[in-house]
Amino acid sequence: FINTIKTQANIVEDIYFAGGEPLLHLEHYEIMDELDRLNRIDKIFFTYSTNLTNFNYKKYNVIDYWKKMKKCKILVSIDEVDSERLHYIRYPSDLNLITNNIKILNETFSGTDKYWSPTPTWNILNLHRIKDISEYFYKNNILAHNFDVSPSWEFDFHNIILLGPKYLSITNAPDYWKDSLRKILDDYEE
Repeated sequence: FINTIKTQANIVEDIYFAGGEPLLHLEHYEIMDELDRLNRIDKIFFTYSTNLTNFNYKKYNVIDYWKKMKKCKILVSIDEVDSERLHYIRYPSDLNLITNNIKILNETFSGTDKYWSPTPTWNILNLHRIKDISEYFYKNNILAHNFDVSPSWEFDFHNIILLGPKYLSITNAPDYWKDSLRKILDDYEE
C-alpha cells in the first residue's frame, strides 16, 4: 500500500490524512519523508483529521512537516469543551492538552492557506451546547488566525453530524428536545 502511494508522490496535488489518528501512524511519516525527499511538500494541499493530542510519534514531530507546507487544513476533532464531558464523549481526550496544542498550532500556522477548524461531531450529547462550545474558543483566545473570514459559520467550524449509533443521533431525539434545540440554535445564530 505504501509503495503504491509513493508511486503517486510526483503527481499528487491533494492529500487527506483521515482518522483514526494519522499523527500516530508510521505510514503517515513514511509518506511525508518521501514527499520531502522529492521536494514536494510545499506543492501539495494537505488536510488532516486529528484529535490534536500528540505532535510526536517515535522520532517524528509533525510540526516539522507542517512548517514546510504552503497549504494545509487541520480538522481538530473536539466534541466538547467541558473537561469531564469531553473525556466521556471522546475518551480519553484531555481538554487542557488539546487547548495547549491549538495554541502551538496557532503559533505555527500563518497565511490564508494554512488554517485549522474545530470539527465537532454533533450528537445528542453535545448539540445543545453549541453556544458553549463555540464560545470556548473566543474566551480562551484560541481561534484560528483566519477565523471568520467567511460570512458562513460553517467555514469556521467543520461540522459533522453523527448518524450512528442511532441512540446518539439527533434524528432520534424527542420532538420537545428538537424544539428547544431550534430555539438555542436560532438564538445563537442571532
